[in-house]
Amino acid sequence: MGAGKGKSRRTQAAPPAAKTRKQSNARTVQYSRLGWDLLVGTSARADMTLSKYCFGEDLETGSNETFEKMHRKLFADAVKTGTISLPVPYSADDFEIRITTIPSHPDGIAHTTIALKAEPEYEGSLGSDDQIALDDSLGGEYLHAQLRIYAIAAGEIIQARRSAKLANVQLDELEKVTF
Repeated sequence: MGAGKGKSRRTQAAPPAAKTRKQSNARTVQYSRLGWDLLVGTSARADMTLSKYCFGEDLETGSNETFEKMHRKLFADAVKTGTISLPVPYSADDFEIRITTIPSHPDGIAHTTIALKAEPEYEGSLGSDDQIALDDSLGGEYLHAQLRIYAIAAGEIIQARRSAKLANVQLDELEKVTF
């Protein structure tokens, strides 16, 4: 036998393409720290307290309403800066943040939730009121953790709403079937 006779040619498989950054999916909520870091910019602003940023002054204490306003501003600014990307047609204005004191808790701990304004049954937990404080810094890790929690909760709300709407459509289709 001569060289190559009776043998199949071997093909060379192309090496797998290098994994690149996951492409943004317009149907999901995305979080990117970069948007917030661009907002904060200078170290002087990074050290600014959340109360100074949200209310123009340093506050030592605040009511549930104070913390609701702070959370709303932070969430809205996170969406505005692209830190949190909401899928079309959602905007920060579609959500509301509420704080409710847990009466049975001896220290009066409050629970923070985010919900769709038009459909408040779609609600997500943002944790207890001690997640972020008035004196936390604008560029601090506690705030970044809270911004990620906003994104996760908003994503879960949108997904739950989408699933419920899909289930209703499927149910409507089943009801159309006659036997």
